[in-house]
Amino acid sequence: MIRLINREKIKDTMEYKTRYANKKDDKNLKDFWEEGKKKGFFKYNGDNKILSESWNNKNNSYMIIAINDKRKIIGLCVVIGREEGRMKHRVELGWLVHPDHARKGIATRMLKEVIRRIKKDKIKRAEAEIAIKNTASIKLVKKFGFIKESKREKGLTLDNGKYIDTYLYKKIF
Repeated sequence: MIRLINREKIKDTMEYKTRYANKKDDKNLKDFWEEGKKKGFFKYNGDNKILSESWNNKNNSYMIIAINDKRKIIGLCVVIGREEGRMKHRVELGWLVHPDHARKGIATRMLKEVIRRIKKDKIKRAEAEIAIKNTASIKLVKKFGFIKESKREKGLTLDNGKYIDTYLYKKIF
């Protein structure tokens, strides 16, 4: 059963839904990922194996996706956590929105749902590592009360092998 979180209209009147990803979304997620790599709009993709680990809806790791009216994924938000050990109280967050759908509130809607779930799950700390030049994501986390904790030199490796600096943002619950 697919659990629908909500249905929204975006500025160009196209409808989209947000829901938890599941195994049936594998092909669409891989297509979304590959399109980003091919067209170069995701500069720090890494490997989609990391994504596949979070599709399985473990207690502290899951993914929320935004799907347009053609059932194409237009955004995703990943939550990665541990189920046991000394770091089980915290999660790492990451999100991507297709550039054709940027600045339409999709990342805001997904992060809002993630924060609701984090509170429900009694997680105490959420972290987001953001490229220094990614002003849209910095603005997004600040809107939700995240605080810049540190700067990491060479925090991420781009697909072209270059390193970029990042900020680590945190939110304590």
